[in-house]
Amino acid sequence: MRQQKPGYILVLTVTLVSLLVVMVTQIFNRGSAYLAYTTTIEKREQAKMLAISGVRLALSQLYVKKPEQKQGKDEKPPSEEALFLKQVLPILNRWQTISVHQGGLDGDMKIYIACEDGKLNLNNLYDFEKQDFKGTKQEQEMFRKKILDKVKSIVHTDADLFIGLEKLFKKNRINDVTQLLERPEYIIFANKVFVKPDMNITNPEIVLTDLFTTWSQEDGIEPWMFSQSMADVLGLQGAARATIESKKESLQTWIKLFKPTVQWQQEWNTSLGKVYGVDYKTLPQGIEGMLATKFGPKVFSVVSYGIAGEIIQKVFAIVVRSGNSYGDIPYRIKKLYWI
Repeated sequence: MRQQKPGYILVLTVTLVSLLVVMVTQIFNRGSAYLAYTTTIEKREQAKMLAISGVRLALSQLYVKKPEQKQGKDEKPPSEEALFLKQVLPILNRWQTISVHQGGLDGDMKIYIACEDGKLNLNNLYDFEKQDFKGTKQEQEMFRKKILDKVKSIVHTDADLFIGLEKLFKKNRINDVTQLLERPEYIIFANKVFVKPDMNITNPEIVLTDLFTTWSQEDGIEPWMFSQSMADVLGLQGAARATIESKKESLQTWIKLFKPTVQWQQEWNTSLGKVYGVDYKTLPQGIEGMLATKFGPKVFSVVSYGIAGEIIQKVFAIVVRSGNSYGDIPYRIKKLYWI
């Protein structure tokens, strides 16, 4: 009979053990990778839910309950406009952080509410039939030298923003502010398209979608609702630099200065001049033609961050007030896209 060579069983055993070790290692590695992947996916979905929830929270903050006339009292309830301004003004153009630890969600929401009616509507600047900027030559020069040149100095560019805008208008109406990035004159805004939580309100900083809009429904800019970038261009102080807490402290004084219809050339210094801490004479000459004289903001934007662990999801939403009343009127989301 043929005898087995010594050590055969040992070699076979070592080989089988080695194969088992390799198989177990592969299964462990794949399992670990899958676990990490599923954890990331779960966090991403949580972050998305938080971002969308942030938009919903912003809508609730814009909602104003219609004032009721108390029985047996002749006291006139505050106007809907004043109530709306009192509720919205403190949180306007300021980041809010809300922590969420319920309903399967564990993370933070960061939301930023701005008024589209407080920005420059690009399409309102141009007459597409005449293929020329609207207004007198003096008003056009004011926009070019006082507004756009101020933007240039803040963002540190020598590009002719007026020419870039004019060439874009020659093609067609602008549907989205980000179309400005098609022009080389505006490429400096490539990293400043949307507001970010690390913005410093004490230093002027121009953000593309915070200065310009295509969504506002009125011809003029609403001064009570100036965006932060618009306030920076005009050199405003006071409310334009205050924190939410500081705004709330001054709110009662500001509301007393509010009138739903004004002539800014005559009444700026007695109202918004005290809110923003600047005299009317310091504003660009001819600016009154760009300012709305009747209070009626309807369109707002919301930037919402959903943060779950290390995962961040961001969304930009345009919301529109349905109807002319401020009380008990819901807002609807006109457009929403991830950024």
